[in-house]
Amino acid sequence: MQRAHRDCHSADIADDPDVRRQFRVAAPAVLFDPPSQHARIGRLDAEVRSFPVQRTVQFTANTATVHLLVPLSGGIAVGTRSETQLVSQSSALLIAKRETTARAGTAGSSALILHIPRSHVQIAAAHATGMPCRLASANYRLNCSEASGFGQAIGRLLGQFRVQKPIEGADNADISGELLTALVEALMSAGLAANTFPVARSVERVIAHVRDDPQADCSDRELARIAGITILALQRNFRECFGIPIAQFVQQTRLDLAHERLASACESRSITQLAADLGFTSAAIFARAYQRRFGEIPSQTRIRAVRG
Repeated sequence: MQRAHRDCHSADIADDPDVRRQFRVAAPAVLFDPPSQHARIGRLDAEVRSFPVQRTVQFTANTATVHLLVPLSGGIAVGTRSETQLVSQSSALLIAKRETTARAGTAGSSALILHIPRSHVQIAAAHATGMPCRLASANYRLNCSEASGFGQAIGRLLGQFRVQKPIEGADNADISGELLTALVEALMSAGLAANTFPVARSVERVIAHVRDDPQADCSDRELARIAGITILALQRNFRECFGIPIAQFVQQTRLDLAHERLASACESRSITQLAADLGFTSAAIFARAYQRRFGEIPSQTRIRAVRG
């Protein structure tokens, strides 16, 4: 993970008198022992930091990584070259602006800091919207109160730091997945989804081509030509927007179309003909892939649809 990390005693933002006044009346400190704890929770790199004295940390949000800052007690001042934002409890700041950002923790404060691959946020947004999304380069202030779904997801993740040995495996992955989903919902709740998650147009063109003509040439070379970018760029865009290779997306799209048609009770073609018309090279390959995706063979979907 690409991030620059440096601690230094009260400097720059942390010395600003306005910042000190902002956090003069703070909630009782929630100090952790040891003062800094790290954990890998599913897909997230997480740390909880306590600040017995005032400190400043610097790190960088870039094309690969964004940072989520959640004050647990006291407050956080986040400064860029152009602005300074004050973040207090019951709120959080997602730093996705691609420039160096400083975080100042006031004395007696503590904070949860998550370092998140930008692609994971975009994949969660694609699941929520059904569209290939980018996360715009900006910093986002979010409601993190206990009453919000996002705040509850943060609380569950924080629970991992209050046990001797964080849980592992599927439960751990569920916690990170829940938080990513809640993060996307919080970002979209402001009604600015089009600005926060602009559509990746090259991927959108490929999606339209595959859905409109699933039997057509869907090789990486042809799809890159349709998208108007290089093969490597298109492959990277699919991984960052959907988390899967192009070929897997093409197969899933064809299978979803087959499922829609078999479940409609209006599909008169044989299963073999339907498979061929959707670009599968054999009915056997189609049937195996269909069962893996939907848990039943194509004829079972058709029978259920006919019986109503």
